[in-house]
Amino acid sequence: MMSWLYATLLAVWLMMVIYVLKKIKRIYEKGETLPTNVVVAVWAVYILHFVLILWASLGGFWEVPINTTVALIGGVVFAAVGFTIMLLGVLEFRSFKRMSGVDTSKLVTTGIYRYSRNPQNLGLLLVFLGISIAGRSLLALLLTAVFAHC
Repeated sequence: MMSWLYATLLAVWLMMVIYVLKKIKRIYEKGETLPTNVVVAVWAVYILHFVLILWASLGGFWEVPINTTVALIGGVVFAAVGFTIMLLGVLEFRSFKRMSGVDTSKLVTTGIYRYSRNPQNLGLLLVFLGISIAGRSLLALLLTAVFAHC
């Protein structure tokens, strides 16, 4: 059963997502770069999303009847591949400002960016999917699907 604390964090996360998406849309429509407060909010959304998926997986929220061994092996493989892709993307940026959307002066087209326009999000999606599968949690899988959609 889901705790009241989890439900509260889920509601806070949802409100933060709505805030961030609206702010980013307005900022990009003006052709501006992201201000620090929005960058911090984006990072907070990512971190809270990760916490919610991890908590749902560890807590077995809405457990999916998958063989435990198969789920663990599959989950670890997805998470490892995702982490590798994400790390390659982060390393290719060579700048926290560029990675966070504050410095948009140069389009990165080398390394893993030759194959994917956004390897950090692809990698994070695979990490989320791996955690969700390993935890056999339908709620975690739904939160992963929300990440894939945004």
